[in-house]
Amino acid sequence: MSNPLLRRRPRGEPEQLPASLHPVLRRLYAARGVTESQLPLELKHLLPPTSLKGIEAASVLLQQALEKNLRIVIAGDYDADGA
Repeated sequence: MSNPLLRRRPRGEPEQLPASLHPVLRRLYAARGVTESQLPLELKHLLPPTSLKGIEAASVLLQQALEKNLRIVIAGDYDADGA
């Protein structure tokens, strides 16, 4: 039974991505259907912070930690597996 909320992206070809990328990244991006136009990493391509869920509560916690001179650990999970 298929899930209507899941969409498969067409698989791309690694050769269509810039040769300057590491070969493993080219294969990974191609397998995920990433196009060259999705690769720019400049700040202008990032989502605005206000669109991030829970950003206001996080900023309050960050401010409190800074005021108390506490150490902060920031961990990122950048894939889409939901872990």
